Amino acid sequence: MASRDGTVVHDAYRARLFFVPAGKGGSKLRAWLRAQGLTSEAPLPPVAPRVAQVFIVRAGQAPDAAFKTTPEARFTCSACGTSCRTINLGPLFPADVDRLLALDWNGTGHDPARFFVDRDGNPVDDERVAARRDLYLRRENDGCQFLRADNLCGVHARFGMEAKPYMCRAFPVQFRASPAGIVVGTRLGECMRAEAGLQGPEIAQDLEAIRALWNECPLVSLLPPLVWLVEGALVTWDEYESLERALLEATPEGSGGRHGAGLALLLRAVDAVARRAGVPLPEPCSKGDLAKLRDQMLEEDPPPGPLPMARTAATGLDDAALRLEERMARLRLFSKDAFQHSTVLAGISHLAVSAWLSRERAMALAAGEAPLARPGHLNEAVKELTAGPLRNRIREMGLDVVAVASALART
Repeated sequence: MASRDGTVVHDAYRARLFFVPAGKGGSKLRAWLRAQGLTSEAPLPPVAPRVAQVFIVRAGQAPDAAFKTTPEARFTCSACGTSCRTINLGPLFPADVDRLLALDWNGTGHDPARFFVDRDGNPVDDERVAARRDLYLRRENDGCQFLRADNLCGVHARFGMEAKPYMCRAFPVQFRASPAGIVVGTRLGECMRAEAGLQGPEIAQDLEAIRALWNECPLVSLLPPLVWLVEGALVTWDEYESLERALLEATPEGSGGRHGAGLALLLRAVDAVARRAGVPLPEPCSKGDLAKLRDQMLEEDPPPGPLPMARTAATGLDDAALRLEERMARLRLFSKDAFQHSTVLAGISHLAVSAWLSRERAMALAAGEAPLARPGHLNEAVKELTAGPLRNRIREMGLDVVAVASALART
């Protein structure tokens, strides 16, 4: 792939990226490629294990390409303060630390010497602050130290938006560079007012702000030109995008089906990826395993008897919640969240299982309040599950996430 500062070579078998600076070429480059085993005559190496298909690279190693957006990606902030209380407050970019320390904090009650902590909330020494290494904002009263009683940001109020850390200004936008363009995704599941946020303007309407945020990133996520659909099945990026586009275009908003709009879309995607890869879906896990996974993730007492699978019917959510569920699912697909897993099939299966658990939790939250879960119930459930260790729990139980999705598709 051509990048801003040179050429990126992707070895899908060894799950590695190589970077060739601009201006390097000719016989030395060919010799280097041969030495790395990257020429066409080199034997294929064993396939290395992967945790994800996303690489973190320097900004200059990403393609200098156009932005890829979707009209469904909309946002306006409700100033509820929830994200300032619940998301990780870091790690901060060095420029964020520089800006905060350069501000005049006299008379504010804030002490710059106490601004930063490590990931676990422990104080850090001056040497670590000076190195600008793995720093997070300190929490106070279960939220960011700069969050005011009126749920507004004290940094923003006193010094303006540009003084805020990058993560705060960018939220919920996320970038993933791909061979075909810069995907402008959204972290909608982390917003506690997602339904209201989606009534805002299209993110694509302010491409100048989007480009400014993109240009400010020192490190970016890069999606590879060769994609593992399943173990043993590689496709090009264009082939993957064609498959994803067909899935999104074939599912108009509001088409509920047996499982409801969002869950149905993701389960169809699981089936479509398996068919494209030419592999059958595995035998589904048992209803007992589904029940155990649900109860452990949602911390409920196990119900007597078998899992009441009727609870996964579309009638568990009202129409507005179904529409929200679908938009969340579509945006997660478009944002390429599935690439945080070793294969696309595993990634989309994980999205489907998460959507099912979110629905189960939403219905539990609605119990006693309403016959059907409303958007607020679903929003709260998705927010809870976003922070949940679903991947680890599935592994601890000895389950295969694709087998879990297969069980959901057959019920």
